[in-house]
Amino acid sequence: MRTRRYLVLALSTALGVCSLSAVPAAQATTPTASTQSALTHTDLAPGVLSAAAKTERWVHSGSNWYRWESDIGYAQGWRNIDGHTYFFNRHTYAMVTGWLFEAETWYYFDASGAAASGWLFDGGKWYYLGYNGIMHTGWLQQGRHWYYLMPGSGAMVTGDTWINGKLHQFTSSGRWHKGLPT
Repeated sequence: MRTRRYLVLALSTALGVCSLSAVPAAQATTPTASTQSALTHTDLAPGVLSAAAKTERWVHSGSNWYRWESDIGYAQGWRNIDGHTYFFNRHTYAMVTGWLFEAETWYYFDASGAAASGWLFDGGKWYYLGYNGIMHTGWLQQGRHWYYLMPGSGAMVTGDTWINGKLHQFTSSGRWHKGLPT
């Protein structure tokens, strides 16, 4: 008789009730620290779920992460999980990482799947993302300094750049030089 190893994850619901789910130990790592406790058990059958409470868990398959919610099945669209914003593809249900164009807006999700915010260096260019992961375009003020992020691409400009018919100069760090011709 072959023995399989499974990792039992205790996940907390909003009411503080715990439910148990068994997943193969190789698939039991979550992208965030939402797991409260973990135990190794060698005799537990795969797929055993407790009916005590709503079950929410991360599921890893191949190179993708999914979110299982017992009341709806696999999550799709926007989800707020443990204080982080995630997006799950509406067709494949896979958690999105990297760039996403949704409702005429660009978003960026880091390697954990959480919406990124602040300055992002990607593909040799700088971008600025709002607190909700939305890519900023146009003029951006940070403290006393101004930056310009190209409409369409969101990439920060440096050097001499024409904006609305006027030449502007920016430092190599993207800061706009005040006092230049308008």
